[in-house]
Formats: sequence, C-alpha cells, structure tokens
Amino acid sequence: MLSGNLSFQNPCNLHNLDLSMNHMTGPITSLVVCNHLKYLNLSSNNFVGEELDYSDFPELEFLNQSLNQNLTAIPTRPFAHNRDIGLSCNALSGQSTCKEHKPRNKPVHYLTIFLPIIVGLCFLLLGYMCYNNHNATENKLHPETRKHGNVCSIWNYDGTIAYEDFINATEDFDLKYCIGTGGYGSVYEAKLPNGKTFALKKLHHFEAKQPAFNQSFKNEVQVLTNLRHKNIVRLYGLCLHNKCNFLVYEYMEKGSLFCALSDRELAVQVDWIKRVNIIKDVARALAYMHHDCSPPIVHRDISTNNILLNSEMEGFVADFGAARLLDPDSSNQTVTVGTLGYIAPGNHSVLLCLLEIEIFLTILGRI
Repeated sequence: MLSGNLSFQNPCNLHNLDLSMNHMTGPITSLVVCNHLKYLNLSSNNFVGEELDYSDFPELEFLNQSLNQNLTAIPTRPFAHNRDIGLSCNALSGQSTCKEHKPRNKPVHYLTIFLPIIVGLCFLLLGYMCYNNHNATENKLHPETRKHGNVCSIWNYDGTIAYEDFINATEDFDLKYCIGTGGYGSVYEAKLPNGKTFALKKLHHFEAKQPAFNQSFKNEVQVLTNLRHKNIVRLYGLCLHNKCNFLVYEYMEKGSLFCALSDRELAVQVDWIKRVNIIKDVARALAYMHHDCSPPIVHRDISTNNILLNSEMEGFVADFGAARLLDPDSSNQTVTVGTLGYIAPGNHSVLLCLLEIEIFLTILGRI
C-alpha cells in the first residue's frame, strides 16, 4: 500500500488517477496541477483538509473520494462533466453544487451472481450432448439393440432425412434406379428433392436374415464409422426398417472402375495418366488403412468393382463388407475372401492377412 502525502510536478499530464485503498495522508491541493484528469479515485485513504476547486478540472468525468473521514468541505463550484461522484463516509459539510445524476448500474454485480449459473448450465448442456452422442454411437455400432420401431440415422450429413425420403426418391427401390449389385446387396441412386444425390446399398430382405450377410452389413458400418480419408467412399449413415436395411453412401458419378473400363466410350476417357492417378488414389487409401488406423484395417476385396470414380475421375475405395481389423498380438489367419481373379496367387485356401497382398490386388485391377 502507498502512504505519505500527494506531490505532483507542474505540468502534470495525467488523465486517470486511482489511489484508492491506500494509506495516503495530507491535503489533496497538489492535484490542482493535474487539470487534465478525467478519472479520479481517492477513496479509502486518510486525506485531510478541504476539497479542491473542481472548476480547475474541466475534463473530469469520474470522482470518488469516499471513506476519507477527514475531508471537511464539499466543493463550492460545480464541474461540467461530473457523471459519477462518490462522496460517502466523509466529514463533508456544505451544499453540493454538483449536477444531479443517477449513478450507473454496475454490471459486475450481476455478473458475479449470474455468471456461475450460466457456466453451470453450459456444463450441464455439454454433458447432455456428450451423453446423447455416446448413445448415438452405440446405436450405430450395435443396431441390434434397437428392438422396436425403425431407425434412420444420417450422422455425417448436414440436413434432416427420413426413411420415406429415400423410398420416394427410389420409388420403393425400383429397378430403374439400380446402378450396381454387390456381394450382399444392390446399390441404388437416390436423388432427393433438395438436389442432393446419395448411393443406397440395400441388403436384400432374404439375405438380411442370413447371419453371414448380416455380419457383413454390421462389419461395414463398424469399419467405415472410424475411417476418414479423401479416397475412401464416405458413409453418411444407415437405415434399419422392417422392410429393408440399407447404407447411405456418398454418390460417385462415374460408377465403378470395372464399368468404366468395360465401356468403350468411358475407357477412352480413362487414359493412362488417369489410370496411374487412380492407382495412386487407391494406394493412398490403403496406406491410410494399413498404417494410420489403429488397429490396422485390411479391405480383403480390392477389385475394379470396388473402386469407384467421381466426376473428376478420382479413385475411391468402397465395399468394406469383407474388411477386417487386424490384431497386432495375433497371427491374423482367416479364410480366403475376395473376388476370384483378384486374389493373390498361393492364397486360395488359407490367407495370411499380410498388408502387401492388397497392393498386389490394386495393381492387378485391370488398370
């Protein structure tokens, strides 16, 4: 704390002076040289004597000299800009000539009351959102826990979509919207009224009852939920319904690489430069799955049917129904899976899931 008497040299160019909560003593007349003051706080000190002639402070806007019990006189002349004045707890006498002005409300008092409440509500809201997000994730990975009703969960799309929207867009999965058939379902093009187009992989009703196909369906959801890569087809969500189950994918305008190479007109567009770039795209996706995912993921069915092309002829890896998460602490032996003609030589009986096999499959893919 400061103590002693006030002393200022002339000229004094101070604009703001706060000496509150100290042990300052003596008169305050030396402040007269600080005639540019706008803010003056002398509260909670031991100043003595008479007040200043505040007409010498034409710019003064704030004054607080409360809790100085030995100040004995109120200023006899007003000052022009006295917006805030504090003269409480003094020994002042005389009639105040200051302009009447209601003190401004101090927002800090409200903040000290409401700020903890607001922060607490924010934490409660955040906890509620985290709880809902956790439950949503559990429902994505374990859809069998939903016993009643229908589920249409689109978790990577900025919009509201219902099961009926896809049914209307495909006219209840009419064959004219079918753009391909995979190992355990058919793929349909669904263009919604808002102009957004999706690819729907529908698991056939009969196959949905088979444990192997049902496991492939859930396996694809589990794997793609955790994958985030530029060259992996994006999974937007899933729909589980009494009539059918399907996955909602990013739409690829040019279809599969197999179709592009089988069509003479499209094959001309896929020149050797584009084919090399497609190989690079697929290699980047596989490198991400093998080295950047924990645990590593092997696709186990890389073929031209499972490499899709967008409008710019960029390659994307799709169809993760046969994919497997590798356990670094096990031998990772599994039965042979994949498309005949694309399985590496010498692996038609028991396949040791070496990561290099998928590179072989990529290069072999009729590129």
